[in-house]
Amino acid sequence: MKKSLVFFCFAFYFLGESSLFLQAQKDNSKVIGPEQCVMCHKREGKVWKRTHHYKTFSQLHRRGRSKTIAQNLGMKGSFKRKGLCRNCHYTVRGENNKAIYGISCESCHGPARDWVSLHSRRDIPKEERDKLVDKAGMLRPDRIYHVAENCYQCHSIPNEKLVNVGGHPHSSRGFNLMTWSQGEIRHNFLSGEGRNRKITQAEKRIFFVVGAGLEFEYGLRGFAKATKKANYSLKMSRKIRVSRKKLIRMYKASGIREIRSMYTSVKSLKIKLNNEAAFLRAADKVKQVIIDFSFGYTGNEKKLAKLDALMNGELDEISLSPEKASLYKRIGGAKAVETAVKIFYGKVLKDERVQHFFKGVDIDRQIEKQKAFLTLVFGGPSYYEGKDLREAHKHLVVQGLNDGHVDVVLELLGETLEELGVAKSDIEEVMKISRPMRKYILNK
Repeated sequence: MKKSLVFFCFAFYFLGESSLFLQAQKDNSKVIGPEQCVMCHKREGKVWKRTHHYKTFSQLHRRGRSKTIAQNLGMKGSFKRKGLCRNCHYTVRGENNKAIYGISCESCHGPARDWVSLHSRRDIPKEERDKLVDKAGMLRPDRIYHVAENCYQCHSIPNEKLVNVGGHPHSSRGFNLMTWSQGEIRHNFLSGEGRNRKITQAEKRIFFVVGAGLEFEYGLRGFAKATKKANYSLKMSRKIRVSRKKLIRMYKASGIREIRSMYTSVKSLKIKLNNEAAFLRAADKVKQVIIDFSFGYTGNEKKLAKLDALMNGELDEISLSPEKASLYKRIGGAKAVETAVKIFYGKVLKDERVQHFFKGVDIDRQIEKQKAFLTLVFGGPSYYEGKDLREAHKHLVVQGLNDGHVDVVLELLGETLEELGVAKSDIEEVMKISRPMRKYILNK
């Protein structure tokens, strides 16, 4: 990019329900550990120690889901000694690859032995210093693609056996580059002059495009590993289709040629199993376009500003900020959401004002989708894979769905939560989250 963005680690929010896959191989003999980093970056260190990334060191091996995946794969012994788990869930140091912490500074910015002393040298002009640390292996924050790439190498799972046999999710649930970076791991103290600042609208636009491109790229990389028609290949092929459609919408809104190049550069590629070489070549093409974009735009361009409606709409529809997890917990977590959805649909199906919209709908399937969606909206560990709100309700708008019907649905949702003993303030927060979705539901 033409200007420096922010100083923060893109090591995103870790959800216990979704373990991660291997990062690109790093020279662990050059890992120094976070102790040296936090000596200078004290405020950043305090933020890190409150995150799931830090806590995974002591918690991952105790989780039932993790144990089940290990059992399915026939894995025995410590997770911290198994490369399949270790390289994404932990900071690994030394030639013996010892796990020393959870996910930390060098998980994102690269092994620091060769650059740690250089990156703080104020006696060297910045331009020269940047070249030196780049050569030494530091992934600087303004190299947004290269830092974010580390995230996708773990938050997207290019391992067919791990998903099909182990039962591991194919991607981290609800992973989103822009929103997760501003959640619990945000530590922009240097660029915020002592404040943990939020990124600007211009910076959000860059993250939005880079994140959309990476989602497409890692769909391609994931499908490259697919050898048979099963859960893994189906999920990865869907990831390619969904992310490509998003890029097309973004190009139509902005006219930015690099966005178009991301999806047209692979237009001749057919979704076919056992085609690793072709899919990896396609992913490499997309990667280069994303890199060119990330260095070629500041975020202040008029064309990029045209993405604001689409970007803000995505944030309104599904807010993935880990900071909302407190609402999910206050409501009562997974069991409460499941109970609420079942009671809610019981009310909907009996209400003459809206019941006709659900005629012929598979309610059991609808309940499962709604559980996943509401869990995601409230900040819980959900990977919602349904349609976006406009697409999902388009046929209902044709049937006459209007503001009055949406009011009824919100009324019934509020009644449901009240019956379950949810605090009034939390019900109000649920309503506050739900209100912006109205315009997308009604396709306004």
